[in-house]
Parts: sequence; C-alpha cells; structure tokens
Amino acid sequence: MAALIRNNNWGPPMSYAANVGRDAIIRMLYERGARDLEHAIGRATLQGKIGTATMLHAMLGAPPISDGALGGPAYTLSSTGTALLFELGARAIDENGQTIAPVDVVICSDSRKPAEKHKILEMYAQHSAQLPDTPGMALHRGRIDLLEVPLRRDPRLFERTLSHQEIFPPEFGCGQYVDTQGAPLGGTTLLHMCIDWDEFEIAQWLVDKGADVNAKSAVDGNGFGGYTPLFGVVVC
Repeated sequence: MAALIRNNNWGPPMSYAANVGRDAIIRMLYERGARDLEHAIGRATLQGKIGTATMLHAMLGAPPISDGALGGPAYTLSSTGTALLFELGARAIDENGQTIAPVDVVICSDSRKPAEKHKILEMYAQHSAQLPDTPGMALHRGRIDLLEVPLRRDPRLFERTLSHQEIFPPEFGCGQYVDTQGAPLGGTTLLHMCIDWDEFEIAQWLVDKGADVNAKSAVDGNGFGGYTPLFGVVVC
C-alpha cells in the first residue's frame, strides 16, 4: 500500500531521517529504494549530523560538493557541517578567485550563535575567501585584534554610526532589507551590533574602552531611529 507523503522542507523519509541522524533508518530506506541522497546530505550538514552526512556522501559515490552546499550550515551556523563540507572538497572561491562562500547567509542568519559564526567566517578566510578589512566585518568575525587597528587610526570609532552597507556588505549579496534583526541596524554603533548578535565579549571590550552605552542610532528618512543599545537589549 502506498503511503501518503506530504510535502515538507525536511524532505522525503530518508531526508527526514537525515535531519535527526537516524542512520539505521536511512540504510533501511536506501535498501528499499529511497534515493533522495543529495537532499539528505544537505539536511544532515544543515543540522550538523556529521556521521550521517559522511555516510550519505559515501552512499552517493563520494561526488564533488556543489558550490551551493555551504548554504545550509551557514544558515544554521553549524561550524561542524561547514568543516565537513570543506573536508569533502567544498570551495570558498571560484576558478576566478571570486568569493562564493555564503558570507551573506552567515551574516543575515536569524540564528544567534556567535562562536559558531566566528568559526565559519574564519574557515571561509582560511579557504581564501576575501573578507573586507572593516570594523563591521571584524565584529562579525569576533576579532577584537582586528578592531584594535581601526581604533588606533580613529580614536572616535566607537562614536561613529555604521551604514547598512558597512554592516551588511553588498558585495556578498546582502540586500538593503534584512529582516532578521530586532531593530534595523543601519546607522548604529558597534555596541548596537554587539547587542543584536550577542557579542558579549566584544561589548564588554567596547565599554571598557569607553564606548557610550547611551549612544543613539541615526534617524532614517522615515523618522525611525534614535534608539540606544539598551533598547536593542529589550527588543532582541
């Protein structure tokens, strides 16, 4: 008797099992003709099920990793899933040296796991992705050492508000509208950014260096803005 399988972004039964690392069930389904292996690998890496993803990749015949594969673990901020894909041959740049790693997905994700985010961006950099040398990207990477350089050049850096483009670099595909923030971040300070992305260590460092905890964001053309980091704490 045929079973009714409803459409689901977790996919058919094998892919569904891959989401939760049910290897024995995956093998049983494969023996009975299930062949959604590529989708299942994507779901396993997205969920950080490394043993499952490795098994599925072998079952598929160990093919080259597609350039879009890094997007899944980028969205969930799975550093283990990202690391596995690089181990299996994923690319951060194309044959012309252009960055194809999904930096935009990492930055715009609605997940808030700063340590994982930092690891992923560092992996991209280690695999030759060109990340801009800006205060915004230094914060995304969790790199206080990279923030110290522009601070020496501009002692008033903490007072400056950053544009949307400085926070969400358009060269990586980041759009003008990002709906994963508690409040719009265009026109905010580095301390505001720390609040939204749960960057406690950097926030503490900024405050210790003299960042104004009452700094107000810029007011946009619609009259929205003027909020403090504390406001961000409440709405995030």
